[in-house]
Amino acid sequence: IEKDYEVFISLNAGRNPLLGFETYILPTVIAAVSYFLRFIADFSCSSWSQTCRAGSEVLSHVYMVVFFFLLIVASTKAKQVSELFNRIKAAILVLSDGGDKKNIKRD
Repeated sequence: IEKDYEVFISLNAGRNPLLGFETYILPTVIAAVSYFLRFIADFSCSSWSQTCRAGSEVLSHVYMVVFFFLLIVASTKAKQVSELFNRIKAAILVLSDGGDKKNIKRD
């Protein structure tokens, strides 16, 4: 029963479309929040306040670090992303043609 359970768990993990999505969601949320807070800090603080300026710079660094982190993660997964886009493109082509094979030339 334990062996079947492990197979069941691995098959379900393979079917999960959001598997590993937390790698992207959490940093994106952190970057969005820091960008929003930086906007508020820049809008509401005066220019002579060193604390506001330092806080704005820290928030700027946070979302830039997250951006480059996501860029590095995306570059390491470029092959997987390319395969995903190819599958999506094939699915869209099938759906847009309605599944008809009339347009395919056969020799």
